[in-house]
Amino acid sequence: SVLQSNFERVLQLNSELREENKKLKEEVKELKTKVFKLEKELEKYKVKPNQPSGSKPDFEKETSQKPKRKPGQKNGHNGQSRLSPNDIHRQVHYEPKSCEHCGSLNLKNLKTRSKIITDLEFQVINSKEYYHDMRCNFCGKITSPQSIHGTSKSPFGKNLQSLITYLRGVCGNTLRPVENLFRDFFKLEISDTSISNNEIRLSKESLEEYNHYLELVKQGQFSHKDETTYRIDGKLNWIWVYDSIDYVYYRLADSRGMKVVNEDFGIKPEQISINDCYAGYNRFDKQQICWAHLIREAKAHAEKDNASLNEKKFFKCLKELHRSACDCVIGDPPIEKRQCERAKFENELAELMLSLKEKTEFLERMFNRLNDRLAHCFLFVEVKGLPSTNNQAERSLRPFVIHRKASFGSKSEDGGQAKVILKTIYENTKRRGEQLVYAFDFLFENQKFVEIKTT
Repeated sequence: SVLQSNFERVLQLNSELREENKKLKEEVKELKTKVFKLEKELEKYKVKPNQPSGSKPDFEKETSQKPKRKPGQKNGHNGQSRLSPNDIHRQVHYEPKSCEHCGSLNLKNLKTRSKIITDLEFQVINSKEYYHDMRCNFCGKITSPQSIHGTSKSPFGKNLQSLITYLRGVCGNTLRPVENLFRDFFKLEISDTSISNNEIRLSKESLEEYNHYLELVKQGQFSHKDETTYRIDGKLNWIWVYDSIDYVYYRLADSRGMKVVNEDFGIKPEQISINDCYAGYNRFDKQQICWAHLIREAKAHAEKDNASLNEKKFFKCLKELHRSACDCVIGDPPIEKRQCERAKFENELAELMLSLKEKTEFLERMFNRLNDRLAHCFLFVEVKGLPSTNNQAERSLRPFVIHRKASFGSKSEDGGQAKVILKTIYENTKRRGEQLVYAFDFLFENQKFVEIKTT
């Protein structure tokens, strides 16, 4: 009986070991499969023989997680195509004279295809103008004619003057590229001095039109405001911009102080100012501070390696608060609801600042700024059509920033003043939906009482 019991025990242990061995073999097989996959993956990150030693390995490179855009037109979207021009200046017919295969002259018309080709003609026109002074037989006084190319003594016509100012004032080109353009395409030698003098001359003649745009900006309900540095002969100056969406006005000043705003808008302006919390705009009782600046600054501190939890929380809550405020004005609610929503968001912002007890240096500075301007944070909720950011002024100043980096400013005050005057006129012409070639027609419309004879 003892031997029988021992034999049964041995059989039981043997079956258990077999089961365990079977499980181990399955685990080994799975591990071998994983090792094989890992080795294949590791081969991608091995340094290749032809790879420079200083280059980053593949596993350290940042890979874009964005899915690839499917090419082609999406369902429900209208296709994009070139608009056919309305004016056809000439028509050209092409007919083969002989067969390109056998050389036969016996051809018949199979079908006619057409396409519109848009091109430019580069041509310089030199006109010699004669000015005839006439005496009136009735009053005896002398009447002098004026050219259609303006009242100045410029040797350039109105089209050439406009093109020079466009390349310089709008495109932001320096003198040398403009000089090369006319020489290479038109075989026209224009010196850099002539280009600069043309700008200054045209800007001085346009001074009255330029000042008129400041009055138009001041008539708007609100205007975006910003400023950037600009050097005149090495001295630091500032270019200011006032943008009311419909009109824009650029201003060159030697100061960034409040006196510039006082000169342009007065001591107690009634207009709403959208700005980036700069103290120079404190003359405006109604202000809307730029939320893009606030969120961008909070994000920069929240993404630092040593950022505190309160800084991260403040950035997240600030972003959600702005999104909620923008969503509440969708659908154009009545003014009573807008006022209630504005008061609610102001209370939420104040409670957010009170809830963060442990304040870092950044939070302390940010809270002081917001406490002083709490009434200016959510004005866009109450006022219909008021933007919550100052991005419009940033975009308006961008051409000057690009030009400043390319040319390092202007050599004279007249040159810098010409930049802001010409840019103001061109930008407002564009916003009216007019072609820029007609931007200075207010200077070149002198055909009245003048008979033009051409030979």
